[in-house]
Amino acid sequence: MKKSILILLCAVLAVGSCGCKKDDISNAISDVKDTLSETVSDAVSSSDEQYYLTYDYNIGYTVDADGNEIGKYTLEDYKGVFKEIGVDYEYGVSIDGMYDGIIYFHNTDYSGDESVTSYYAIDGSSKNWANFYNISGEWSPMSFDYYQGKVYVDIRTYEDNIRQDERVFTVDKDSLTLVEGASEVSDILKNHNGSLIQPAKDNECIQRTYDELGFLVVGKITEDGDETKWSFSKLTADGETAIEGLQNTGKYLTGYSKNYLYLRDFDDDDIIMDCYNLEDGKAHTIRKDNSSDFYLAYEDGVVYYEAITEKQYGVEDYSVYRYDCSRDQAALLYTTSKIPGTDNNRFGIDGFKIIDGKIYALQFFGNEEKWARFNESNGTFEDLDLSVKEYSVFNYGTINYYSYTEKCSACGTIVSKNYGENFVLDAKYSSHADEINKLLSYADAKNGEIVTDAYTDDCDWHKENEEQGCETDETTVSDVSIIDDRFLEVQMADYWYGGGAHGMPGRGTRLFDLTTGEELDITAFYKGTEEEFKTLVAGKVKEDYQNGSEKYFAADAEEAYSNAYESTHIDSGNLIWYEDHAVYYFYPYDLGPYASGFIDIELPYDEFLGANQLTRIAK
Repeated sequence: MKKSILILLCAVLAVGSCGCKKDDISNAISDVKDTLSETVSDAVSSSDEQYYLTYDYNIGYTVDADGNEIGKYTLEDYKGVFKEIGVDYEYGVSIDGMYDGIIYFHNTDYSGDESVTSYYAIDGSSKNWANFYNISGEWSPMSFDYYQGKVYVDIRTYEDNIRQDERVFTVDKDSLTLVEGASEVSDILKNHNGSLIQPAKDNECIQRTYDELGFLVVGKITEDGDETKWSFSKLTADGETAIEGLQNTGKYLTGYSKNYLYLRDFDDDDIIMDCYNLEDGKAHTIRKDNSSDFYLAYEDGVVYYEAITEKQYGVEDYSVYRYDCSRDQAALLYTTSKIPGTDNNRFGIDGFKIIDGKIYALQFFGNEEKWARFNESNGTFEDLDLSVKEYSVFNYGTINYYSYTEKCSACGTIVSKNYGENFVLDAKYSSHADEINKLLSYADAKNGEIVTDAYTDDCDWHKENEEQGCETDETTVSDVSIIDDRFLEVQMADYWYGGGAHGMPGRGTRLFDLTTGEELDITAFYKGTEEEFKTLVAGKVKEDYQNGSEKYFAADAEEAYSNAYESTHIDSGNLIWYEDHAVYYFYPYDLGPYASGFIDIELPYDEFLGANQLTRIAK
């Protein structure tokens, strides 16, 4: 691209210096400008200049090397497309990226005798879609890449004799047609059955690695009793050479670059990463200062990693370091802090990605979560105006928080850790703000370390199981809204852990009348009976099941209805209120497995309340 622009600029200068008439010069310069514009536009839209930014896949951006937006999608906008395809967009969609305005995703169907993974392309504008590739049986996805205008799908098996393949598709954007072509590395992969060839980085194809580095790293697995051992070799066009020092090792490969391999060890929790120099065979070890330290990304001879410092339980600082492998030195780049009212987001770490040598991550600006680029010269993040989420809580007020730990008075073991937030309404929204804020505050909020006698009978168990025996409870403000300029709704989220494989999430909603300061519940709006309410909710669950059953325990729609009817309670408080509908939610295990999370069921007000908006029953 640079050469094209240089030639065109030279043409402008040449035209300007020749003995041409003024109109001829103007026309010539105009032609050159048009050509230059087309060249730049083509360059910006080419696959080599596109990068995919997302964190939770609900919103994704395509940007160029300077962070300028090329494309954007919001997953919810394509609910109808996913329904037409026959997949559940909340539970069955794995987004692979968005390139040249096309959204790519895959879905795995486990309903048959063998699983089937299908790859799809959706035109972001027209919402037309195409199923372009399917795999089944023992084959599973390995990576997806959009490279030099083509789609690359890398697949592998997980049986003892590993097999790999790479499929390549040429994309016709206008007709949304993807035609499979020959893979240049397919024979290499087939000739190495039983070994694993990884791309240099996650979410890159093997062809890209081979083109950019000129070699691939081959890993051969052997079992030594209960231990898995790896032997690595370097594969080039000239042949395959064993990598000395990395034969029959317990370390596994995370990735590699031109001069380094990056390895980790399942059995060594004190090491972030080993950086193995391919030229001199020396390993540079990055050690942890804290157990939470973890790598984020790597370039050639440079590793970025995070370090988390807990100031109080639930109140943390997040630091990013850059480690120079050649000098065995780490440098602090920046530190950010948790912002109460923004869930558990780690700004400056979440979404961390290196594009063209620059750091990109999610940051907080005003009341929005946005993509940002780190400016190392002044130590700040630049707002790229790529919004991901607005935190409405800061539109209406502020957040207070408390944090405390409980220590057993008998044995000195920490037995509980607690973090909580409460919303504080700005007085401009209600003359009853003080009354509402008093109701929202925690009367028994504590801070610091509290010594307690409540657990003195369990000291032996505490000492033997310090982690399992320590209860943790986090309560945060997840959303705040004002409905119809009258009702204040504060949504809360909770996560409690008391041992075992996982904790339990919780939810809560506080609803207030801004004109009176009263706290309200369903009885302020609903005139029906509990049986009518249970019937309505169960009927909506049945409809939801018929649209996608993956998240439910039930074997059929009637069983889903019956389970929902028994689990629905009018006084449960499991309601979230909106402008034109409410949501009744079921906890994990109520209707589906833990992995399904909360199951949300919409109740339109015209069916639920007999009105088209939230209206209090006249007293």
